[in-house]
Formats: sequence, C-alpha cells, structure tokens
Amino acid sequence: MADFADEVASSSPTPGGGSVSLVAGVLGAGLVAMAINVSLKGKAGAAHGAVLGESLGTIEALRRKLADLADADIAGFSQFMAAYRLPMQDDVQKSTRDRALAAAAAAACNVPLDAGEVVVQALHLAHDVKPLVSKMIVSDVEAGMQLLRSAGLAVLLNVDANLTWLPIEQRDTVVARATQLRDAIRASEAGS
Repeated sequence: MADFADEVASSSPTPGGGSVSLVAGVLGAGLVAMAINVSLKGKAGAAHGAVLGESLGTIEALRRKLADLADADIAGFSQFMAAYRLPMQDDVQKSTRDRALAAAAAAACNVPLDAGEVVVQALHLAHDVKPLVSKMIVSDVEAGMQLLRSAGLAVLLNVDANLTWLPIEQRDTVVARATQLRDAIRASEAGS
C-alpha cells in the first residue's frame, strides 16, 4: 500500500484521478464482499445463504471489473498523451493528430462511463444485501457504499476533462450518459 501511495504522490501523471478513484471503488466493493463472506458463516448465512452466495459472486465480478477499468484508465491516458505529442507541422499531421486525439478522448470517456455503470450495479447489490448481512457488520456495507459512490462520482470527472477533445456531435450523448450515472449514484444515497 505504501508503494502505491508513493506512486500516486510522485511526479508521474499515472496513476491519476481516474485509476485512483477506481481503486477506492475496488476497496468499497471489497468491503461489501467481506461483509457477505462474514455473514455467510453466521446466522445471516443460515437464513439468507442462497441470496448472499449469489450476491458474493456478483460483487466479486464487479470488483474485478473495477480493477480492470483502473488499468484501462492508465492505458487510455497513455494513448491520449501519445496522440497529444504527435507532430503538427503541416495540415496532414494536424489532421492525423486531431483524429488520434478524438479517438483517444472517446476511449478516455468510455472507461469512466463504463466504470460508472459498474459502480451503479455494485451500489444496487449493496443496497439489496445490507438488510441481510449480520447486523454487527452492516457498517462495512455502508462504508463500502460510500467508497463506491465517491469512486463513481470522482471517476466521472474524467469525462468532463476529456469533452473538449471529443467531436462536437459526440458530446451530447456522452454528457447525457454521465449525467444519468451521476444521478443514479447520488440517488443511491437516498435509498441506503
């Protein structure tokens, strides 16, 4: 953990806001998984074992998706920077650079949008299992939900940062999807 924290604090641009936010989401989903695992061994497991067992498999898959998306965020930033550094000495080079930047920006928007979808799924699952887990560990589900919310809202900031580079005709669709995800994430707080 110390090595990761040092890497985040270094002068390297990665891991940055997107990938670090997703690590928080991975940890949030991990807390939900831990609460389910602990509950499966006690009275809650005896009462709700089938539902909790299925939920455990789902939250673990979502946790792995978030981890994969953290790696994809770093790769996407590298792709964007490679496009940004392309030469612009003539019209052909400028056109090539513009197309590369647009493609990289689209990819850089898709990762946080996909992550937002995963976060919303994880929040729904956490909400559903919260009343089923052991009462002594419900605060871990709540903490996991807070981390997931924060991760989802934070990673979506990357969409805003990359909008400028998207072709105008793509922006409205991307903004609408990001807004829907933000609304769903915020609504999960009211239902928790």
